[in-house]
Amino acid sequence: MITFTSAHLKEGLFRIYERARRADWRPETDFDWDRPTPLSPDMQRIAWTVASQASYAEQLGLLASARLLGQTEDGPARLCLATAVSDEARHSETFARYALRRGGKVLPPDPSIQALRQGLESVDDFLGLFFVHTALEWLAADEFTLLARLFKGDVLGDMYLRVRSDELRHVGMGMLYLRWRLKDRSRTGWDPTPYEQLALRLSGFDDRFFAQLGALLRQPPDAVRHWFMSRHQARVRHLLGGKPTQAQRTPAGATCEGSPPGDDAAT
Repeated sequence: MITFTSAHLKEGLFRIYERARRADWRPETDFDWDRPTPLSPDMQRIAWTVASQASYAEQLGLLASARLLGQTEDGPARLCLATAVSDEARHSETFARYALRRGGKVLPPDPSIQALRQGLESVDDFLGLFFVHTALEWLAADEFTLLARLFKGDVLGDMYLRVRSDELRHVGMGMLYLRWRLKDRSRTGWDPTPYEQLALRLSGFDDRFFAQLGALLRQPPDAVRHWFMSRHQARVRHLLGGKPTQAQRTPAGATCEGSPPGDDAAT
């Protein structure tokens, strides 16, 4: 058990916990479910599929947060992770509600969902899991930025904006905690490279993903890839104090035209 002190209540992680408590929202009442959709029938089918898979992915985020919650001995981090578990449950419910309304059922999980679960369960190292989970959160937050644009005008677009705000708070918590824990990584020899590589692999952001998303956004796949990877690399450099790992690198290229500014690239 953790004995809290007044010092705990002044930490940055505790302030993030306080923000999380004030950021509560309810999927059943906070969205205009009866608003007509501007999406074409084809886009509605895509939205149904995307929401179904998102419901499963958020469940895995819940399970990862719960594992970290049970293992940390840091008081403010434990409180933050408790709110993250609740957030991920709400996100899974939100996307499931959308899939049920759009298609009458939640579609079965894709093989990528099982691969994601197995990949997360394979990480035994506490810091490694924290790194992988945080990296997946920031990759997802960037994906949600583009999906919110893709489904703009439909309630799913509103959902992605709301869920993204929670995910960015999780990223802030993870970055703050990991920077504190990794201050001595040069002394301990802990290497984040395999965990960054694992996060990139589990994200599913491969050539097929960038081709499909680029086609939907009417952007060159290489530009979409560069946008994602430049933001990812900026976060990794920030996390490690400007020292990049040896994980995947993306050639320089054009940015994703019209993409939002990188205000949270180094949250």
